[in-house]
Amino acid sequence: MSIPVVRLNEIAMLELQRRINEDGMQIKPDEIARHAHNRAKQLGIPVIEAAEFFRFMIEKTSAKTMDNLGTLIVEEISKK
Repeated sequence: MSIPVVRLNEIAMLELQRRINEDGMQIKPDEIARHAHNRAKQLGIPVIEAAEFFRFMIEKTSAKTMDNLGTLIVEEISKK
């Protein structure tokens, strides 16, 4: 394969972010820790890695949501 593993991982992350942006992401604070444990077990990775990954994706998704809301606020203020 000519694509380095690091690049494949970057592409996988971009695809995951695209899917979350299109399909959404359900976040239930009371269930996220259990979900991280379950996903870690399914993937065969340490729980801490699953938790850190979820935290990263939630922060990234939340930042985009806040940016979109900020844009909406500015647009609405400029209408007045």
